[in-house]
Amino acid sequence: MGKYVNGRYLSGSLVISRRNFSLIYLIFHCFSLLLLPQKGSCIQLYFPNGSISVLPVQGRQQGIILKRIQMPKVKTNSSAKKRFKVTGTGKITHQKSFKRHILTKKSKKRKRNMRMDGEVAQSHVHFVKRLLRLK
Repeated sequence: MGKYVNGRYLSGSLVISRRNFSLIYLIFHCFSLLLLPQKGSCIQLYFPNGSISVLPVQGRQQGIILKRIQMPKVKTNSSAKKRFKVTGTGKITHQKSFKRHILTKKSKKRKRNMRMDGEVAQSHVHFVKRLLRLK
């Protein structure tokens, strides 16, 4: 059954206050496929002061992903904390590779330079900091 609101006849419509509009708007847009499956249909919201809002319902809505707010991870990556060290100045260092075996063919100078720690490249710093939970 319909009813009269501010001189308008409303049949099967929803009368809500302005304060609840944003919540209702979000609910209708998220679940519009369940509420009105016909393509091209719409939801009309009538407010007590006489204004109207129309929410369109899209046809097939495939791939809708409702984002949930997730808490950030707290644990540091255990493999990263074994491989990287943060210096006092904030740089991230790592052990150089190729120093474990097959050392007879490498020169003394090359092996000596591999003893020193290397610095993480600027292009990888963001990723390593995320693994170490520094960012």
